[in-house]
Amino acid sequence: MLLKPSTFKVLKHLGDDWQAYERTYNPKTNTTPSQRKRLMDFTKMIHMADDEAFADQIGGFLDMDQFLRFLAVNVVLSNLDSFLWGTQNHYMYLDPESNRF
Repeated sequence: MLLKPSTFKVLKHLGDDWQAYERTYNPKTNTTPSQRKRLMDFTKMIHMADDEAFADQIGGFLDMDQFLRFLAVNVVLSNLDSFLWGTQNHYMYLDPESNRF
């Protein structure tokens, strides 16, 4: 699943109705029900989990090594036209093998 979010609210949880996510996350590929649920579960975990649950679960949703590498390069380059600043100029990819973003 490849997404091109079109919102300034990063990974906002929009409830349990895929239609709200489809408008906001703008899929660029066909999505399966399990991929849709994965995104909804990810956003729910980010916004509703307590600190302990978040720490326990984040690695199951997000490839932390790749994400930290991405953040480091963007910071070193002072890339203000990215996920870190404008929040619209990025894509999200759900890897089919690891089932992580």
